[in-house]
Amino acid sequence: VNYSAQFQHRLGNILLIDAGAARYEAGHVFRGKTKVGRTEPLYIDQETSTWSGGVGLIDDTGYVRISGKAHGTLFLGKHTFKAGFEYEDNLIDQFWTTTFPGLIEKNAEGDYEALYWSKEGLVHSRIPTLFAQNSWQVNERLRLNAGLRWDGQYFIATGDSVAQDITNQFQPRLGFAFQPDASQKIIGSVGRFYQQLPLRNEVDASLPGPNGSRIYSEDPRLNPEDPDDIIVYASGEDLAYKKIDDLEGEHFDEFTLGYERALSAHFKLGLRGVYRTLRQAYINGWSQETSFVLGNPGKGDLSFMPEPERTYTAFELTFEKTSRGRLNFAGSYVLSRSYGNYTGLFNADARASTPGNNFSLQLEEQKANSKGLLPNDRTHVFKLFGSYRVNEGLTAGASFTLQSGTPLNEFGQVEFGYGRPLFLVKRGSAGRSPAIWDLNLRFVYDVPTMEKAGFPGRLIFDLMHVGSRRKAVNIDEWRYNSFDSETGEQTNPNPNFGKAFSYQPPMTARLGFEVDF
Repeated sequence: VNYSAQFQHRLGNILLIDAGAARYEAGHVFRGKTKVGRTEPLYIDQETSTWSGGVGLIDDTGYVRISGKAHGTLFLGKHTFKAGFEYEDNLIDQFWTTTFPGLIEKNAEGDYEALYWSKEGLVHSRIPTLFAQNSWQVNERLRLNAGLRWDGQYFIATGDSVAQDITNQFQPRLGFAFQPDASQKIIGSVGRFYQQLPLRNEVDASLPGPNGSRIYSEDPRLNPEDPDDIIVYASGEDLAYKKIDDLEGEHFDEFTLGYERALSAHFKLGLRGVYRTLRQAYINGWSQETSFVLGNPGKGDLSFMPEPERTYTAFELTFEKTSRGRLNFAGSYVLSRSYGNYTGLFNADARASTPGNNFSLQLEEQKANSKGLLPNDRTHVFKLFGSYRVNEGLTAGASFTLQSGTPLNEFGQVEFGYGRPLFLVKRGSAGRSPAIWDLNLRFVYDVPTMEKAGFPGRLIFDLMHVGSRRKAVNIDEWRYNSFDSETGEQTNPNPNFGKAFSYQPPMTARLGFEVDF
């Protein structure tokens, strides 16, 4: 059952009350469609770079998100006070297991390793929020804003016990807007922002379940019941991770300063500088002494890892023309740099949505060369949007983007592999993907007969990716497919290294019709 409800009530000219509640439920089932896909293990041959067998796992997961809020806004002369309470309860009900004996990988030396795991149960994250802020109109030219926000994060394991909590998430924020005259404005802000942590790590941490690798000298598809060795990462009898007393949530600080100027009654120009720096991350790492551990990199059980770094520095130029005339447009140019050793909750190096389980920052041997240009670094980005009213019924619009390519890497393998890269050269220093541009057109025709009938309707014709150059947008960065644990050397060069595996989408046309009731 999904629902959303909103309530607003104004008491005179002084107080505005705003409240709401919502519930959202969804789920997915991931498994093989055929009997072979469901029952046979996935087999990866690093020597020949081939995958075969079944899907290798079953993932049956349900999600529920319940949220509520109550805000109050008080208008007192030059001050506008706002305070409120918010609450979220996110739930995952998961059954997630590998096909016996696990995900099989054959290395270049002819050895076999089958990675296995199994998780089943319920995990919650409960997030209460309190905030208070004040906007003060000092005079007709100056406005000051100040606020404080607190978020708590409580991860609830099966049995309704608190497996982990983070309660020190205070977020002060300041801002100002100053108008030297009617045509100019200077704006600035500084603030701390905490990331709501997804439940990916907490499923691992709070649900008991076996996890390990079965080692074979012969193909385990022939005799999976008789491994030469078993490496146990988690027995399945206890929680995989211990509670961390001084855990910090993932957060960053941001500083902005901007200037806007109206060059005419209909044309505006803006400049803005942005500096955003990561202060802490929350990851899943691998320790030789204690197996998998959760925490903040560079602290506690993860002291063997480097402290997380991610800085974003940008200069933005914007322009906008708005009027009642036929032509209106807006655009921007951004010069930026994204630098560090941590890509964020989205594992951009692996192009995988595995929040907290960042494969590029899990092992001590990954520290070397790991700091540099991050995958989302695009030095130059130019965007232009516009519309032109041809006549009373027909309007044409367009959007255009031109942007630099992204940094490339040379990845090698580590002994504890499964997609965890070793940076063979400094991060982001192995060239860039090609610069790309994208043009999209839209034509809208208002049907006059429907307007007269009281049901306004319009025909919409879209042309997307006009003149697509089909440039590469994702390039294989793995130079080697295997690692020799005895010699410490990279082996089995990847024949697809440097080749594209996805391109810009082709030109597409779409015809639609809208009716207003």
